[in-house]
Amino acid sequence: MYWVKRFVGLMVLVSLFTVFAIAGAQTTKVEYESKIAQLTSRLQELVDKMTQASEQRNNDAYETAKTEYETVKLEVTKLKEEYAAKGSKDAQGKKYYNDGRRAFQTRQFERAISLFDQSIGLLPDFAKAYVLKGYALRRMRKYPEAEVSLIKAIELDPSDYLPHSYLGGVYKAISRNDDAIAQYKLGLKKDSTQYTLHYQIARIHAGEKDWKKATVAFEQAVEINPQYSNGLIGLGHAYTEQSKFNKAIDRLRTATTLDAKNGMAWYRFSDALIKSGKYQETITAGKNALQNIGRNRNIKAPVNINIGQAYENLGDKANALKYYTDAKKDRRYTQWANWAIEKLKKQ
Repeated sequence: MYWVKRFVGLMVLVSLFTVFAIAGAQTTKVEYESKIAQLTSRLQELVDKMTQASEQRNNDAYETAKTEYETVKLEVTKLKEEYAAKGSKDAQGKKYYNDGRRAFQTRQFERAISLFDQSIGLLPDFAKAYVLKGYALRRMRKYPEAEVSLIKAIELDPSDYLPHSYLGGVYKAISRNDDAIAQYKLGLKKDSTQYTLHYQIARIHAGEKDWKKATVAFEQAVEINPQYSNGLIGLGHAYTEQSKFNKAIDRLRTATTLDAKNGMAWYRFSDALIKSGKYQETITAGKNALQNIGRNRNIKAPVNINIGQAYENLGDKANALKYYTDAKKDRRYTQWANWAIEKLKKQ
């Protein structure tokens, strides 16, 4: 089994040589001598164990030693990365960026911004760091700083659609709707497959009650991705607001089929159904909305009103009163629900 020992031992030497080569003159070896010595010694012990187990045909012992060998070898690899980061400005800048991404993903926005700043300090032309820094600032509602970072990202990489998307979100948040739409359209010029940018444009038009323009943008979103449930929900709502109930019902039925646990889809569906006089279907859709309401607590009262109206039109006063009574718990709808209850009691 001499070849086993020689081969594995050679791998150890190559790994360690690489570590020290990367470390170079810029790295102080004294800080790591103890760790390297321990790892070297342990790796050699494991090589001996693997050789002995192979000679004795003891497969379990061989696999145990091999598993530990791989673990120790991984520690060597980590040290190599650490050395590389210390000895390479580019590697250290990328490391800060990756650490910032991880912080961002766990919603540690301040830490993420600090890490992106450190990345930018080493790599001042690294556009991706400016993009995520801008997005993190936007999430913290620091809109002027976010704008500066995202504009810089666009200057550094004019081909990327993403900073336009995030910058559009900044402008939308501060009610600069025309600027937001302009940014979303610039993003689409750079990547026409980004259906969510059409969706964001549509939402702005919907917020302004410009349902025709909203419809066009929602349709563009679902044309690119026919299974985009949010786009279908928005499109169905836009059609409902224009009294195009058959089209609304068709789109919203599709949305609830694609995403049966989407409470908003069921709410918009119930809204289109009640306005088109389909009362039994309204009740079914409304109850599905209540069962899948999730974080959309603000739709509970209007859903209850839709169900109550459906029962009232079907002549079921008891259930109508029940759902109107639930609806009036929401202060936004208390006055209307009280009016509906009193009207029903007088019938």
